[in-house]
Amino acid sequence: MKQGQLSFTQKDLERLRTIAELYALAKDMVLHGEQIDPEQRTQVQALSEFRHAFDHLMRVFAFKFGIKTVADEDKAEYVGTNIDKAFGHVYRAAYDALDWISIVVMERVQVELAGLSAETIDRVLPTYYPQIRPRINQIITEEIPKMRAGKDVGSPSVENLQNYAALATELKGYVDQLVDAKPGFVDYQRRTAKSKRIEWLWYLLAAIVGGAVVVVARALVGS
Repeated sequence: MKQGQLSFTQKDLERLRTIAELYALAKDMVLHGEQIDPEQRTQVQALSEFRHAFDHLMRVFAFKFGIKTVADEDKAEYVGTNIDKAFGHVYRAAYDALDWISIVVMERVQVELAGLSAETIDRVLPTYYPQIRPRINQIITEEIPKMRAGKDVGSPSVENLQNYAALATELKGYVDQLVDAKPGFVDYQRRTAKSKRIEWLWYLLAAIVGGAVVVVARALVGS
């Protein structure tokens, strides 16, 4: 192999660096989705985009190493074209991952709060109703759709995608709070149920004693 055979233009190097940065963001979002998902499902669509991106990058390296031959008329644009296509696939993977997160977050919240009373949730995690739930709804119903509408692979915004990744991290943080609070939810609900049983038993005992007193009183009056 001749030295310099793998040389890239400055534009191509910058593009490859951006792909690496976006891949790190997209991969983190895919992992967030898998961690949040109650069923630990893999985000198939994002992984498919990664596979296509990898294929285009391998075409670039195969060409550079002389493993793949390309028609003379295509050589000038071959590397740049495949780098751009790889970029587009990684970019779409990140958006697919966050779309998936927006779905599984609501599923996970329902799982974590299933069977819990509003009183239990409010007492153990007092920020849930005034802060956490409204913020989750805002991200999923307003901010994610707004960013999705601005997605344009032809004219991508890396900053927009970074903001997207920040929303994914924020959503995962709220799910983590619910998971961390789960032992407290269970304990409070158990203690509340026990307290209510004791209270019910006292009412029952009072009713029995009261009834007995009435019976005895009537017997004494009758005698």
